[in-house]
Amino acid sequence: SKATVSVLYCTTGFLITMISLVVTLLLSIPYTKLGVYDVQVYETSLAYWHKEDRLILLESIPCGYWGHAGQWEDLYRNHSYFRVRDYQSGEVISNIETSIGFGFGNAFVDYDFGTFWVFGTPNDRCRNQNRPFGPPANMSNIGVYAWRSSDLVTWTRFKTDADWNGPNVDVAKVYNSQYRQNSSIPPHNYVMATEDGIWLINNNTEGDLSVDWQTLNHSIFKGGSYGCPSVRYLPSDGFYYVVSGGHKIYLQRSRDLMNWQLASKPVAEPSPEDALIAPVANGLGNIAMQPGASYSLQNLNKWDNDSNDADLCCESWGGASSVQHSYVVYGVSDQGSRSWTYPAAFSGLSMANITLDKFLQSFY
Repeated sequence: SKATVSVLYCTTGFLITMISLVVTLLLSIPYTKLGVYDVQVYETSLAYWHKEDRLILLESIPCGYWGHAGQWEDLYRNHSYFRVRDYQSGEVISNIETSIGFGFGNAFVDYDFGTFWVFGTPNDRCRNQNRPFGPPANMSNIGVYAWRSSDLVTWTRFKTDADWNGPNVDVAKVYNSQYRQNSSIPPHNYVMATEDGIWLINNNTEGDLSVDWQTLNHSIFKGGSYGCPSVRYLPSDGFYYVVSGGHKIYLQRSRDLMNWQLASKPVAEPSPEDALIAPVANGLGNIAMQPGASYSLQNLNKWDNDSNDADLCCESWGGASSVQHSYVVYGVSDQGSRSWTYPAAFSGLSMANITLDKFLQSFY
C-alpha cells in the first residue's frame, strides 16, 4: 500500500541520514583527545623503540619544570636539556648530558640501523648560552646538532653538516616507492624539514645522519611549514606529510616538496577537551600535584589559545608496524604570552584507533 511504501521510504531515508551523519563525524573527528599529561614541558616527540617494544618520549625540558634535573645536579641548573623517558611508566631513562643548553629537540628512529636519533639546535630555552659542553655563546642558534644512541642510555653528539640556522627541525626516513621513480627531487634516503620551509635531504646509505646533508634550492623546493614542523614520508602514496603550526596544527602534503595540499581541517586546535587529564598522566607527571596546574585547567578559556609543536607516532609502514594506534603529541598553551600567571604550557595527547598511514590519509 501507499502507507507501507511511505513508511519504508521514511525509514530508509532516516537510516541513510543517520549513516551519513556517523560517517561525517568519523571523517571530521578521526581521533580522540585524551587530554594533557604533564605541565611545563616544551617540544616533545613520541617514538616507538623496537628493541624494547615500547613507546619513548623525547622531551625538551625548560627551567621552571617541576622535575628539572638542576634540582639535584648542578650541571643542569639554569639550562634547558633533552630527556628520554618511557611513555607508559614515566620512568626517566636518561637525561642527555651533552644536550645541556640546547632546545627544540625531536626524535627519529632509524629502524634499518637500530639507532635512536635526537636532533636539536643550540638554543637554550633558559636563555643561558654558556653551555658546559659547547658550543660557545656566540655560536648560539647556529647549525643543527644530533645525538645518537643504540640503547637510549649512552649518547654520542655530533654537529651535523646541515647548513641551516634556526630553532626547529625534524627528520624522517624516505622509503622506496613507485612515486619516486620520476621525482624531480635528487636521490635521498632521509629528509629534514625546517621552521621556515627550507628542505634538506640526505642520501647516506650507512645510517650516519651527522653528514651528507644537502640543502635543496629553496626557490624551487619550499613550503609545508607553519612553524615547528614534523614530517613523515608515506611510501604507499608517495606523499611527504607535515604537521605544523603555533595556533592551530595544520597538515599539509606534497609529492615534490613544491606543490602543497592543505588538509580541509586542522589536526588539532584549542577545545574544552584540553582540560581533560590523560590516563597516562599519573605516570608521566601528576598534574594535580603541580602548583596552580589544576586551577589553570579549570579556567581553560582564559589562556588556552594555542595548539602547537605537534609530533606524530608511529611509523606503521616501517619499524613500528606492530603499533596499531596513532598518536599526536602537542602543546596546549598560550605560546608564552604571559597574560595568565598560572601554568599555561601543558603536554597534550590524542589517539586514533587506526595506524598512522590511515590516520594521515583520513584528512584528505
